[in-house]
Amino acid sequence: MPPTIPDSSSSNTDRPAPPAELSNMIQNRIAELNPKGLGDGPIETCKERLNALPLHANLVYLWAIRPDGILLCLDHGAFNYPTEPETDPLIIYAALLHGTAIYPELRTLIPPRPPLARLCGECHGTGMQDAATFCLGCRGLGWV
Repeated sequence: MPPTIPDSSSSNTDRPAPPAELSNMIQNRIAELNPKGLGDGPIETCKERLNALPLHANLVYLWAIRPDGILLCLDHGAFNYPTEPETDPLIIYAALLHGTAIYPELRTLIPPRPPLARLCGECHGTGMQDAATFCLGCRGLGWV
C-alpha cells in the first residue's frame, strides 16, 4: 500500500505558503530529479508519489519540501517509505538550513534564530562535527 500523501491541513505548522516564484522553483527542481539506481527509491518516491524536493537526510529519515511549503519526513528505512509532515520546529529549521546548501533560493523560508538561543558548545556554531557529519548536539543548527 503506498504511503498517504499528507495535505496542508494535516500539518500543524503555521508557516505561510512560499511565494509563487519560490513554489515554481521547487516544482522545477522536483521535475529535474532523475532517480536512476537501485538505491534511489526514496528520491523516486519524492518525485513520483510525493511531489517533494529532497533537502536533507540522515540514516533513518529524509526530509523533502513540497511546492506548497510543507516539509515532509520520509522514513527511508521502512517498507513503502511512510511519510508525514514534519512538526518539530527545530527539525524544520535544520532541514531547510541544510537544503539551502543545495538550493540557496530556499533561504527565505528559514526563520531567524530565536533571540535566547546560544551557540552550540560542541560545534562552536558551525553545525558540523567534521566536513561531512552534522553536529548531533544542535542537530546541525549551530545553536541550542
